[in-house]
Amino acid sequence: MARLLNRREMLAATGVSGFVFDRMIKRGGMALTFGVVRAPVRDRYIATDPVFARTVIDFASASRLPQPQVGVLVRLNNLVVLDVIVRAETEIEPLGLALIKGANAFQLISGTEIELRRHLFGPPPEQKRLRRPGLIEQVTTINLTALIAGVRRNAQKAGFDLGAPLFLMPGDPRYAGIRRELQEIRDQETKRLEKTIMSARVAVRQRITENVMIQ
Repeated sequence: MARLLNRREMLAATGVSGFVFDRMIKRGGMALTFGVVRAPVRDRYIATDPVFARTVIDFASASRLPQPQVGVLVRLNNLVVLDVIVRAETEIEPLGLALIKGANAFQLISGTEIELRRHLFGPPPEQKRLRRPGLIEQVTTINLTALIAGVRRNAQKAGFDLGAPLFLMPGDPRYAGIRRELQEIRDQETKRLEKTIMSARVAVRQRITENVMIQ
C-alpha cells in the first residue's frame, strides 16, 4: 500500500507552506487522492496526495483559472489522475494531463503527447465520457511525469522517501476494489454538483422572470 505521510511530510513534498495548504482547503482549491482530508485524519496522507495537490496548483497557475474551480475538476476526475500516476510508474515515455475548457464544459484527460493530440484533433471517441467539449476555448497541459519527479525531489530534500510505487499497481487485487469505490464516490459527487447547478439555474430564472409581465 502507499506510504503514509504526516502533515510535515505532506507540506514538504507538495512544496507549500502550512498557511497556503490550509487556505487551499478552506477555499475549496484542494484535491487529494481520497478527497480533502479534514482535521481528524489530517496526519494520514498518502504518497499520491502531494501529486494531486501539485496538479491543482500547477493547472491553476498555467491556465489562470480560479484554483477552487480547478480543485473541483480534479476532485471529480480523481480516477483520471490516479490512473496516470500508476501508469507513470511503469512507462518510460512522459505522460501528461490536459485540461480542456469548452464553451459549456470542462474535461480532464491523460496520456502521452501522441495520445493527447489524438484526443484533441482526431475523430471523436465513441464513449460519451471521452468526447471533447464543444467549441474548445482553452487547452492547458502539464507534464505529470516531471511533476511526480519534482514531488520526489522535494521529499528527498526534506529527508524522506515517498517509496515506490506511489500507489497500488493494477496487478494488485485491491486496486480494482479501490477504483470501484472511487468511481461510486465520483458518481455521487457529480450528481450532487449537477443538482446544485440545476437549483442555481432555477433560482436565477425565477429571479429574472418573477417581475416580468407577458404582454
